[in-house]
Amino acid sequence: MSVNTMPIQIASELGITLDKFIEICYQLQNKEVVNIYQNLAIKFEEQNLCDYLLYYVFFKTKWIAPSFIIQKAFPQFRHKVVYAFNTLIQLFKNEENLGYLNAEIKKAWMNIKESGSHETIFQFVETFHAVIPDEALLFIKQEIDKLPEFHANFCEYDFDKKSNYHTIRSRLLKILTGYKYSDHFEDALELAFYYLEHNTEYPMDFYFLFRNELGFDHDSIKHRYTQERIMLKKLVDYYMIKRTPEAAKILSFCLSYSLKFSFSSYNGNRNNTVTYIRFGLDNCDEVSKIRELCFDALAKLLRDEIYKEFAFNVLVKYLDDFVNESDIEIFKRDIQLLEKYFSELLDVSNFEDCVILRHFDSICKQRQIQSSDFLTSYTNNPVFMLYAAIIYDWEFWKTEENERFKKISELCRRTPDDQLAALWSVLNNINSYKIESSNTWDLETGIDLIFRALSQSPQRFWIILSSYIDNGTPYDNHCYTTIIRTMISLVGYNEVINFINSKKFTNKRKWLAFIYENTPDENIDERTTEFFKTMLIEQKGESTIYTLSLAAVLRIEAFQPGFAVEYISLMNDICKEQPWVISSCMAAIVRDKQQISAFVDIFGSRLDVLKAAYIKALQGRHFFDFKGDLMLCIIRKDREFLSTIVKYLLTSNVHQYDSHLDVLWEQDDYDSLITFVVEEMIKFGEHHLFNTLGEHLLTYEQGKKEKNTRKSEWIINYIIKNCFNQDKMQFLFDIICNLPNEQRIESILLFCKLNPSFDAFKKIRLLPSHMSWSGSEVPILEDQIAFFDRLRDSLSGITYIEHRAFLAEYIEYKRERIEKVLLEEFLEG
Repeated sequence: MSVNTMPIQIASELGITLDKFIEICYQLQNKEVVNIYQNLAIKFEEQNLCDYLLYYVFFKTKWIAPSFIIQKAFPQFRHKVVYAFNTLIQLFKNEENLGYLNAEIKKAWMNIKESGSHETIFQFVETFHAVIPDEALLFIKQEIDKLPEFHANFCEYDFDKKSNYHTIRSRLLKILTGYKYSDHFEDALELAFYYLEHNTEYPMDFYFLFRNELGFDHDSIKHRYTQERIMLKKLVDYYMIKRTPEAAKILSFCLSYSLKFSFSSYNGNRNNTVTYIRFGLDNCDEVSKIRELCFDALAKLLRDEIYKEFAFNVLVKYLDDFVNESDIEIFKRDIQLLEKYFSELLDVSNFEDCVILRHFDSICKQRQIQSSDFLTSYTNNPVFMLYAAIIYDWEFWKTEENERFKKISELCRRTPDDQLAALWSVLNNINSYKIESSNTWDLETGIDLIFRALSQSPQRFWIILSSYIDNGTPYDNHCYTTIIRTMISLVGYNEVINFINSKKFTNKRKWLAFIYENTPDENIDERTTEFFKTMLIEQKGESTIYTLSLAAVLRIEAFQPGFAVEYISLMNDICKEQPWVISSCMAAIVRDKQQISAFVDIFGSRLDVLKAAYIKALQGRHFFDFKGDLMLCIIRKDREFLSTIVKYLLTSNVHQYDSHLDVLWEQDDYDSLITFVVEEMIKFGEHHLFNTLGEHLLTYEQGKKEKNTRKSEWIINYIIKNCFNQDKMQFLFDIICNLPNEQRIESILLFCKLNPSFDAFKKIRLLPSHMSWSGSEVPILEDQIAFFDRLRDSLSGITYIEHRAFLAEYIEYKRERIEKVLLEEFLEG
């Protein structure tokens, strides 16, 4: 209860001295009206009594004018004052109280507007814009006029990427959201358009404003969807007048949202909880009018060559997220509206138009609703039907692969070559069609099935293959192996090499790598191995690098000794910027423990090549040697490689690397290996990750009794051997401090017994270097006090007097911290 606190300042202005204020507080405490915390803070004991007393002072007797308190509270305590007055109006709501409070707010506004800072005025408008609507809207317009001109490119901006954040950054736009259910809603919309024309530095603000904040909410049905209809009409009119990317994009967002069937919102409650609300639409005339307005607006967008893509995206993302049976009737009317407004706009010769029709037809089939001839007209487009056959969607999710193959084979048989070849051009542009049901795997496996089907007709196979390659081999990750194997079976290995080399296409090296991978044994000689190395060298500096697999490298090594060392040495150089390439190659060897030793032996005196490859492989995929077998095999030949591993782990930024050294505990010579690791960490010097690596290495693991015993023994032995080495002990306890209490206290007591020096004791870390908690900090502090108490009680005798005094100071400091935290929690509670 400081003289500088706001309550005492207010009391002073009302003629109440500090002594009188304190006297009144104690009288109220004696009557159990308030609770005083150690003469430092005061609050009401019972919330209902508090609310009534505030009502009595501000409304019934009007002893203190709300305008006086509001002026005093802004801006420092505005949230507390607003919360208090909101609570009073909710509890004692009537026309007289509401009118009185509004008048007081306006009175406060007049004073703040004249004498307040710009920030205070801004916060007042944010808080009370509903009470002073015209003044607030004028303030917003004036603030918009001050904004610098800035226009983001709405056509290229990725709205989907940030659509889950739900945060409007502009304080001005946040204020406008509060006008949705007011008489000034249309004025607020016009100001939002005005803002849009002046500054679009934060495009997502307009996405969230028009789509989420001003769109459907759980109060929409109560207001018969009037505001949503007004907003859509305003947006359509604005788009038709301006025809700007901003107007078209914002309109498309609102149309997409307005055509949903289910919505959700979150409500904050007085007890700091959040209520999640999910709601649907009322099947009424007002909703029908809004949806007709949507389809009419989409038709307008679709006719606009510049913005037709926006309409397409809305239609292909139309979801049947039905909440109840009445939504089926709304959907049926939507289908009628689609035909009414789009029957003359959609052309089934266009692939994208077929996408729209099939999307709605699929929903009809899922819901067992009769589709019209208009919706099924896409079946007249043979290229689209071939596309539909190669993807999995709801119609095929139960279909076995052989049935899918039969369907594709039949379509390939019936489809002319030119139309079959036209599919490749479509697939090159498939991402622009925004088809939700297709994915890369479906397309890749579908193309694979096409070429399997064509393999039965060699002449057609080569015709379609040539067109596929000429179109850049879209989605070839799954099918190129089938294609190459078929080619080899038809014309032989050498002819396939010549054919691929005669073509120019992006994935040529990937195809050649697979061909080289499958080089017949009889074709492996010095000339072919030079081809393999040359292809690798030619890819240096490229973003994607294709290599032979390790299995192929080892197969070739059997025919050309020395090839493996040369090839992996080349990979180390070529793949510096793409270490995952080496990871993929090296991962193959760790799957076969019996081959690892033979593999390492290949390198002989060139073990440096393998060690460099191992570190690169770790960079690419840190779990590639998941059991550590390859690492151990290299270490057995060169212990210093363990130093390289430790340094790499310390300088990496991925905590999962910590587990890489676990395998050392399983070795018979674990003591020397772990000591080597820890002392390498000490040599390396202090680093922000060394504790993390050390913690994982030394922490007990649940259910690992033998390993835990070894860890305990190692810590004991290391302290015994090095208890007088300050650097080593300081480093070790920087790790041990973050281990569980039992490990910590045992290690500290052992150290003190072996080295009772107080100076040495002061230099080791006793408490964790990092911690976190949820809720109150007090339990953490109490646990620390208990730890210090236990440690102090265990250090008996005059040898440890300084130790105990030192710990006593720590304990007192922690108790003072508890008092400070309790005070903070008292005030916040």
